[in-house]
Amino acid sequence: MLLSEVPLLFRREILPLDVTLIQVSPPDAHGFCCLGVAVAAVRVAKMVIAQVNPRMPRTHGDSLIHVNRLHALVEHEAPLFELRRPALTATDLAIGRHVAILVEDGATLQVGMDSIPDAVLAALTGHKDLGIHTEMFSDGVLDVVERGVITGASREDCRRVRERSRRLYDFVDDTSVIRRNPKVTAINSAIEVGLTGQVCADSIGEQLFSGVGGQMDFIRGPRCPRAASRSSRSPRRLAEERRASCPSSNRAPGW
Repeated sequence: MLLSEVPLLFRREILPLDVTLIQVSPPDAHGFCCLGVAVAAVRVAKMVIAQVNPRMPRTHGDSLIHVNRLHALVEHEAPLFELRRPALTATDLAIGRHVAILVEDGATLQVGMDSIPDAVLAALTGHKDLGIHTEMFSDGVLDVVERGVITGASREDCRRVRERSRRLYDFVDDTSVIRRNPKVTAINSAIEVGLTGQVCADSIGEQLFSGVGGQMDFIRGPRCPRAASRSSRSPRRLAEERRASCPSSNRAPGW
């Protein structure tokens, strides 16, 4: 199952929801609160309980819920969770420079999290009019925006999801489909690549390493017929130190 298909579990009541706990911004003059930097299954839950936090940014898109739909709410101001930005290694920077070469001017980027995606973003210095359509992004995107490289000028629709620091939360405050975007370029990490080209992105041998999130959606999206005709691609990054940490198996690294 793809991450984008999870809502169907709730809507079809394959996985019925009794209670959902959410954090929202204070309501506006019309009584609408915003889910901000989070997403939640508020439409199908039998009961919705909300923490109203003034520090939650108001983001655009399908992120509003009216106070009349809240069964209970608690007003409490608290800092949003923040992550420290990882330090970039020489290997990260080298991979970032190689991947940046594949990104065309006017491309729409999907970038994952952690140090290597940040390294790719750091290497996007001479590009023009890039856009963003991504499941989530980090502070590295803000640096590219401030350099004037990400402008969204070539995009048909503008959506974004967030994560990480207060700086990023402030950026998305009050601010369609993947294949509709021009030159979709999905940049994701791989842990191992098999001799037949199969990619492993969530485990090392038999040990689960991480979740793949919406990676498969962004791999399929750029390969849709309409997207393929617009020079879309899905490059892979495979760090040397991650390959070295993998146990012996019949899978071999590849580029």
